Amino acid sequence: STVCLSFEHAPSACQKLNEGELRDFLLASLNTHYDSLATGETFSKNGKTDIRIQFKNKSAYIAECKIWHGISEIKKAIKQLVSYTTWRDVKTSLIVFNKENKDFSLLIEKLDTFIKEDSLFVNYNKISKNEWQCTIKKEEDSLEKVQLHIILCDITL
Repeated sequence: STVCLSFEHAPSACQKLNEGELRDFLLASLNTHYDSLATGETFSKNGKTDIRIQFKNKSAYIAECKIWHGISEIKKAIKQLVSYTTWRDVKTSLIVFNKENKDFSLLIEKLDTFIKEDSLFVNYNKISKNEWQCTIKKEEDSLEKVQLHIILCDITL
């Protein structure tokens, strides 16, 4: 979330970047803390996750980066992210960048409502205005749970 804050302080530098380029900035920052263990576009179970930090032959952390295109795309992103996890991989993040919507508070409200109402969410804690720590079910009828950290980052000009 510190990196998102720095993105928000310099939106003109980030606004022109695509999803992959934004991810690369996040990876560069993560690797200053994780000794180059954070990788991008890394195979993990059913596909390639945007960010993966490996520890002792398992994914200690998996993240997806997305550009905001509505709640339906958030749902798809969560399903995509969860499909990359195994029973050992429980810490995940969804990092969503707002590049176009001038009313950022409306996006926060939409995401808040989605988190409160969607049946996959077991519980959640709103950490800050644009950040949630959630426990979700891997699937509707599943007993398996995943920790999902959602960050909504505003890089509109």
